[in-house]
Amino acid sequence: MNVLILTPELHPYKAGGVGMHVYYVNKLLASKPKYNVVLFAVYPRGMKRNRKASDAELINFIYLLPFPLASVSYMVKSLMVFFLVKRKVKVNVIHAHTAGLQIMFSAYLMSVLGKIPFLITAHGSDVRIFKKVRIVKLLQSFLLKKASYVTCVSKEMKQILTGEYGLEDDKISIVPNGYDNNLVFKRKERRFQGRENKIVFVGRLDSAKDPSTLIQAFKRISTRHADVKLLIIGDGPLRKGLETLSKELDIANRVFFCGQVSHENAMAIMAECDIYVLTSIDEGLPTSLIEAMALGKPIIATNVGGVPEIVKDGINGLLVPPKSPERVAQAVERLLNEPRLAKRLATSAVESIQDHSWRSIVTKYEQIYEALT
Repeated sequence: MNVLILTPELHPYKAGGVGMHVYYVNKLLASKPKYNVVLFAVYPRGMKRNRKASDAELINFIYLLPFPLASVSYMVKSLMVFFLVKRKVKVNVIHAHTAGLQIMFSAYLMSVLGKIPFLITAHGSDVRIFKKVRIVKLLQSFLLKKASYVTCVSKEMKQILTGEYGLEDDKISIVPNGYDNNLVFKRKERRFQGRENKIVFVGRLDSAKDPSTLIQAFKRISTRHADVKLLIIGDGPLRKGLETLSKELDIANRVFFCGQVSHENAMAIMAECDIYVLTSIDEGLPTSLIEAMALGKPIIATNVGGVPEIVKDGINGLLVPPKSPERVAQAVERLLNEPRLAKRLATSAVESIQDHSWRSIVTKYEQIYEALT
């Protein structure tokens, strides 16, 4: 079976949850004799190219022109590449990994012109943010309804797609993000020891992830726990402001900005930490959260988006309201003061995430591809 995948980003060329999801889907599908995967990946000018990336021969990069021509250039170029590919390979199914208009519309045109079924996967902000713009939402709704099938990463997103976009319930299924078994098994769980404790945050440093709430919470924690450090993995527009905030709060010597690191290095850093904290105000189902649970970390996360679907308060993690440094600080101190609770939550986290491996995710997609073709 020949699968054409369209994606706005691809790991390791560009960091992001969608890119990671597509990377593993491509990697595992392509490893099966039954499947041949062709990738159309967005590659904006100025992006730093990773020359060590594997499977580059499977990728057809779509270079974008500067704004405001980016969307038009994507559609024109992707259609041109599609017809070149179609002359060599009979495409059986098209899979668009975003509900963004430029990629959905391109997938729709390819589907109509090639008479090929197409699948759309909504990942989070592509629906949650864009639905606030009426004209964008109307166009999204049209294209989503034209799709042969739709998947999304959480129950909360499915409710948005059925309730606000009017999609039929039986046309949508949930295929969540996952974790890499091999990377998890490489890392030994660091037992909660109560000596030098490390808190870790993983994510883009932007307003949706709200890392400033964690910085403010850490100030409260640091006044009562001299042995605690905060490691922040990721980069983004808020980084300089966060570094300044850390200095103003006099905690800069205990807050470490790791920047954008490789996926394997991020997993290694997480494995060496004691508590994973997610302070987002808007989320789908973050991959780093699933990975932290698979690594056996006690979890503190905000009760937003698809997070409470996998983190159950007091069972396999602690949930706190968004924009609340006080509650985040209280939750961290609770885990620091109660190592038995931290260990119990970590053990439950590992057990509750067993069916979220990327292999399980790819099996779900295979079933959908079979049904569509």
